[in-house]
Parts: sequence; structure tokens; C-alpha cells
Amino acid sequence: MRLAFVTLAALVSLSGCIEEEKTAGTVEGDAPSCGAEDLQGIVGKAFDASLIPPETKAVRVVRPGMVVTMDYRSDRLNVELNDEDVIVKVTCG
Repeated sequence: MRLAFVTLAALVSLSGCIEEEKTAGTVEGDAPSCGAEDLQGIVGKAFDASLIPPETKAVRVVRPGMVVTMDYRSDRLNVELNDEDVIVKVTCG
């Protein structure tokens, strides 16, 4: 019985941490601030770092099969590439 209580208490406290991590740095109703909307014109182009504005704070380039974290950051620009290093998607997160 005591082990079940300790396990339940741990799960409850962890669930609070997970929820806090999802919402950290974002305000409900705020639009993503990474600039992806303005960069949709680079989709279909060969990737070159010069295509990303220098004021972009965080950029993650994702290649096929690459392992990435699932944390959401509204200020991070995700640039997804295909096997030929052509940009196929630009999003925030």
C-alpha cells in the first residue's frame, strides 16, 4: 500500500512538471515568434545557412531520420530537409 502511494505521489508531481515544460515561454494566444511565416519562401530551395535571417535566435535543421527532442519552443525555427538537402518545411517549435 505504501509503495502504491509513493508511486502515485511521484506521478502526480511529475505530471505537474510536464505541463509546466509544455507551457514555459509561451503565452496562450500568442503567435509563434520564430519567424517561420515570413520564411515560407525558402521552401523548395537548397539549404544554405545564409537563407536564415541572422537575428533568428534558435534554429534546428532536421534531416531525414534525425532524432530530435519533442520539446516545444516558440522561438525556435525548425527547418526540415529532404535527402537532397532541399527545404521541405519551415515551422516554429
